[in-house]
Amino acid sequence: MLSQLRRHPEAIEAATRAATLSPKDPRLQLSRAAVLLEAGDLVQAGKLLAAVLRAAPKDAVAAGLLATLMRRQGRLDEAQVAIDHARSFGPGPGALDRLAVELLLMRGRYGDAWALVNGASGNASPPASRLALTGTGGIAGQAIRLVSIDSSAALFAARFLPSLKARGAALTVVCPPVLARLFEALPAVDTVLPMARIELSALLEKGVMVVPLDHLPHLLAVTPETPPAEGRLFDMAPAAAGTTGTTGTAAARAAVSAISGHVGLWWEGPGPGAALPEAVAGIAGVTIASLQAGPARDHARAIIVSAGFVDRGDAVCDFHDLAEEIRSLDRMIAPDGPVAHLAAALGVETWVLVDRDGSWHWHGDPGPSPWYPNTRVFRQSPDGSWSAALAAIREALARTSA
Repeated sequence: MLSQLRRHPEAIEAATRAATLSPKDPRLQLSRAAVLLEAGDLVQAGKLLAAVLRAAPKDAVAAGLLATLMRRQGRLDEAQVAIDHARSFGPGPGALDRLAVELLLMRGRYGDAWALVNGASGNASPPASRLALTGTGGIAGQAIRLVSIDSSAALFAARFLPSLKARGAALTVVCPPVLARLFEALPAVDTVLPMARIELSALLEKGVMVVPLDHLPHLLAVTPETPPAEGRLFDMAPAAAGTTGTTGTAAARAAVSAISGHVGLWWEGPGPGAALPEAVAGIAGVTIASLQAGPARDHARAIIVSAGFVDRGDAVCDFHDLAEEIRSLDRMIAPDGPVAHLAAALGVETWVLVDRDGSWHWHGDPGPSPWYPNTRVFRQSPDGSWSAALAAIREALARTSA
């Protein structure tokens, strides 16, 4: 609990005291290692985990924690060995399989990763209706309902819809209303069903294939090269007159044009929060357009005003509006999440703040993502601090304006 509240010194003290009272209890040593890992003391955590594994070589939890530690150090090959070692002892926590898949994807071993997804934890083969997706034919005339479960995964998976359409499928996207107009703008999508509360069981219908958008990458066994990208994703026309969004009016379009060449900013999500706008304020020669909407914008209004940001939050009602704003920018800065995926998919240079465990979409090396070559990653430090990443962003922005 103390670790979750980021009260790391107290958590370490409590765990150390408990382990001292029962030095031969491996569970307490393991708990102490987990607390140290969360606090970012990777050296001490690694020593404890090594000791636990010497005493109990088949401890899958310890091996999994060691793999997580190595992942945070960027030692992906060694992390893969550790997690494969943990999984070799038989069925274990689903978290081990998920970590194994993530590591394979981050290392570019896509075929191995998708094979593991389809066979991990005793999962049966996908239903026969879904098997048709894995080939190059067999879905002509097939009605497919593609369901958005996670917004980031849905926006990433959108790149694969044209290939399904080219094979003759009739595609319907079921998604939250905030994504609806964006998916309506994709030529590959025949119908969009906005649903505030999505229940897969309610979408089942004879003769209709229901597939979560999250599942498309492994069902299609994709790589960054397949299917080949053609142009920019979500390169939609402006909203038609009478739509509910804001970008269809002449005044709104003029306002969007006014932020052309600016650096866009969004900070809601798994990142440093309001510390991001604070970090990029006051850089000579850099004009920031704040696209943040909702409560996060309200809470940071004083920063937006004092820093002299161009505040476009009122113009953003959904992801279609957000896309129109982003397309006018020179660069977008956002934490890993749906906004980063959207900006990168639009072809805009995108700087992404990625947490210390990383994500396979952005890979483990410091270079651009193979899925989004127009990106640059700024990573959280192993101790959970964002200070170094924010300082690097500020320095990089200052260099671009020099």
